[in-house]
Amino acid sequence: MWEHIIRTSNSWDLPWILTGDFNAFGNPEEKRGTCTPRDLRHCRRFMCWVNEAGLTDMGFSGPRYTWFRGDSASTHKASRIDRSLCNNLWNISFPNTLTQHLPKFQSDHLPVLSKYVMMTPSNSVSRPFLIEAAWLLHPQLNDFLQASWNTEAALPTSLVELGDKLQQWKTDIFGSTSRKKRMLMARLQGVTNRLANSYTPGLMKLQIKLERELDQVIAQEELFWFQKASEK
Repeated sequence: MWEHIIRTSNSWDLPWILTGDFNAFGNPEEKRGTCTPRDLRHCRRFMCWVNEAGLTDMGFSGPRYTWFRGDSASTHKASRIDRSLCNNLWNISFPNTLTQHLPKFQSDHLPVLSKYVMMTPSNSVSRPFLIEAAWLLHPQLNDFLQASWNTEAALPTSLVELGDKLQQWKTDIFGSTSRKKRMLMARLQGVTNRLANSYTPGLMKLQIKLERELDQVIAQEELFWFQKASEK
């Protein structure tokens, strides 16, 4: 793969980015514990390849390691072998690209997300209200619409009022599953950060517990969207 990427870099005069598992770390600080002579040789080879391909490590936010294995103090291992690399044209064209290490879930690896952050102009127009199709499946929506519609006001006024009420409804009623998912991911992120710095059996048990709870929430979401797709 490394040789193929070098050939590609020599033939492309475009911005490009690589994000994923390179199965290599770039320096001894990216591995927990002592590096062997073989590890150091592999580090040097990897960084020589990065330079030869004309790529730059984009850095990250989140836990310092992206790969974990072992569930006890004697078997626990960790290293940063997943990353985002880009060429100089990408840095120039998309300077606001950020890379995040997300919470670990159902894998030995943390997901790595690279995203371009759009700069919002100061005089931008606020985003118009939009109804999400997923709301239509909620059993309480029809009753809510009937109770919230202002029959005495003019149509534009009634629509604005209904939009405001729907936004609140989305937060209070429809968003409960999403909030739980965000809460679990935030807790997993915190546990993963702490495990990257120091291993304890209690943290490992908590991580497993949170992963199971997140698995249940995601299963609920999948069932919800499967039902939505089947009704089309």
